[in-house]
Amino acid sequence: MHINFPDPWPKAAHHHRRLIQPRFLELVASRCPAGATLDIATDHDDYAAVIAETLHNTPYFESRLDGSFVTADQDRLMTKYEKTALAAGRICRYFKWRRNELLTDQPFPIPEELAMPHIILRSPLSLPALAETFTPAPWRGATATGRFVQAYYAPAGQTLLVDTYIQEEPYPQRIAITMRSRPGQADEYIVAVHELGFPRPTAGLHQALSAFTDWLRDRYPDLMIVDHNLKV
Repeated sequence: MHINFPDPWPKAAHHHRRLIQPRFLELVASRCPAGATLDIATDHDDYAAVIAETLHNTPYFESRLDGSFVTADQDRLMTKYEKTALAAGRICRYFKWRRNELLTDQPFPIPEELAMPHIILRSPLSLPALAETFTPAPWRGATATGRFVQAYYAPAGQTLLVDTYIQEEPYPQRIAITMRSRPGQADEYIVAVHELGFPRPTAGLHQALSAFTDWLRDRYPDLMIVDHNLKV
């Protein structure tokens, strides 16, 4: 596995978003046979120190070098970003590690993929008003959690788009829930998922749409579910 210059997320409040985390390395270890190589490159000083510490603390990998990293690697193919970093005078660190034979504790099963979820609702709500009064809100499902981040209304398509985070093992998703008027049906709306970001129809995705319906019902108690294919 090659990880070239991952986003360092330099602000302290964003460090939890960094790719190189203990749980991520355990996930990688669960997919790699003994002897598989792990190469990481970064030009960010603080992130390099964190990567070194994280690698030394994981029980599943060992260095192929005498130390944690080297600052020159003639064997690798240089990326465009790497050339830019070197031209700017930044020091690149190259981590060259190897998977050992220790078995992982977590199996990290691949999530089951369900049908792409949709819901048909009936309510005299207003999509523009819903977008105007929207406030971010967390949600919680049986096996996933997340947050409704922002809402956008597209007048041309009479569609509401809700930017939504889904935190679900073994990976998170950021998706867009769509809500649009149902053609030919007064006061009926179709709630579905936009193809933006290529969402995977996991249980967490179904739970996100279910939570969105609950969120709507809190604001419109007369809301009715006409049909759905949710598996929650």
